[in-house]
Amino acid sequence: MGLSGGVRIISGIRGHEEFPASGLAKAAQILYNLCFAHLVLKILESSPMAQVCEICGKKPMSGNTISHAHNVSKRRWNINLRPVHARVGATTKRMRVCTSCLRSGKVVKA
Repeated sequence: MGLSGGVRIISGIRGHEEFPASGLAKAAQILYNLCFAHLVLKILESSPMAQVCEICGKKPMSGNTISHAHNVSKRRWNINLRPVHARVGATTKRMRVCTSCLRSGKVVKA
């Protein structure tokens, strides 16, 4: 019989939890997960990627550095970004813009 007094306790077997999750609790968990995923996507869409011009979309280029002895190692050519307060419509917005866009007049400084 053991310590349980004749009552058989099943533990560690799937489908035999002591307190099974109700359908309402599962629905609440699914709703919470959907809301959390929506917030994460909203944050990712609003935050700009590093080292990318917000006007033309120019990104860093990668390539190789080759020494005189022809030793090859990877390197990265970053773009020349400048933080600028630019006029967007009737408001001003802080943007990261490459210098080629600034020189060509694609951005109007505020």
